[in-house]
Amino acid sequence: MNYFCFSKMKTISRLVLTLLLYMHVKLFSQESLNDAAATLKIESDPPLAKVVIDGQEIGSTPLRIQLKSGKKMMELQLDGYKTEKRIIRVYENMIKSYQFRLKKLDVNLSIKVTPFDALINIDGKKYLNKNEFHLSSESHLFLFEKTGYESYRKHLYFKSGDRQLEISLEKKSISGAFIRSAVLPGWGQAYQDKHNKQYIFPLLFASTSIGTALSIINYNNSVDIYNSAKFNYQYSFKESDVNFYRNQMEESYNDLENAELMRKFFIISTISVWLWNVIDTIIVPPKWQDEILISTNLQNNRISTEFKFSIR
Repeated sequence: MNYFCFSKMKTISRLVLTLLLYMHVKLFSQESLNDAAATLKIESDPPLAKVVIDGQEIGSTPLRIQLKSGKKMMELQLDGYKTEKRIIRVYENMIKSYQFRLKKLDVNLSIKVTPFDALINIDGKKYLNKNEFHLSSESHLFLFEKTGYESYRKHLYFKSGDRQLEISLEKKSISGAFIRSAVLPGWGQAYQDKHNKQYIFPLLFASTSIGTALSIINYNNSVDIYNSAKFNYQYSFKESDVNFYRNQMEESYNDLENAELMRKFFIISTISVWLWNVIDTIIVPPKWQDEILISTNLQNNRISTEFKFSIR
């Protein structure tokens, strides 16, 4: 029995020693590998580029990694930029930094705008009768304008390659001008490019509105003065006081009538200016109305000519 226990303990001791020896060898070999590994620091301009080594994604720049020695294929990828590829040789205990300046990809942009003679503005540069553009792959500010049409303004981003953009401008409508003038006098005239009236109507409306406000204040004061004189007249007992307050009441009544006339005048004037401003957007056509018709006819003739040419 004692022999059996001793043999069992001996076997367990051997297993423990074997396990300890294995762990020691494993740890030593791992430390040796770490000591022999190369340290690489990878940066890019712009940052956040995806780093791929031998087809395996490692991370994003800026990045610090350790690699085993050997020949490696390093790639940096970022949307809108050309992929950078570089073959590197990694040696044991090597410490090295890699810096990449990524190049933007180009965009060949074809723009079709209706009407065809609309002004194209890209990042502040104006183009007329031009449809093909060579741009960098990044966000650009586009502005399309044409007299008599609603302008279109927006930041747009295009990926590299051949791209197409179709824009159709909407014609300015009478209803749009009507609503604008109903909300704010002169706004509809500005919408219709009536440059003089867009200033005249706001000034007239502001003047009559101020006159209306002042006349209402004056009318209310006149009412208070008249009521005060009337009260004093009704409760006076001396003949001299009665005569005095009667005269005061008559004068204040005349002032009240004048204040009422002024109040009505300014209220009617304000309403008249507002109505005139609204009606003007309907009955007085903008100058560019004929230009729209000419532009439309030109475009139709152009399309017709191209169509006939294609048949031949």
